[in-house]
Amino acid sequence: MPSRQTEGLMDIAPDTSNELNLIGTINTPDYRAAVERANEYVGLRINDKWDRDAALNIFQRSDQFPFALRDIPAIWWFTGFHPDYHQTTDTVEKINFTKMEKILRLAYLTGWDFANAAAPPRFVARPMMDGTR
Repeated sequence: MPSRQTEGLMDIAPDTSNELNLIGTINTPDYRAAVERANEYVGLRINDKWDRDAALNIFQRSDQFPFALRDIPAIWWFTGFHPDYHQTTDTVEKINFTKMEKILRLAYLTGWDFANAAAPPRFVARPMMDGTR
């Protein structure tokens, strides 16, 4: 569930109430730059740890991975793992709505940036961690 604030299943910061993980930015620096520009108005802590740590193959396990395989910029906006991740106990009352509002503002401003850009974000092909490139 988006915008969670709870302890995670793995090593995460104790306070993720203002953190957003961007996964896949290594392949699209233009996309990341647009998010960073928009974030100047929102103030979330942007983390790219899952792009740097391939141990769990997070990028390959996500819904945006097939787009990346076809050189289409796609980023997973991920609020992190938590004890209720993919469980029936992941219910609406556990959502951090303040964080959710910030993420929605960031998504809107990033989309606005894309809509007004002279060109779409570039995709930079890099070797995939599983050797598919």
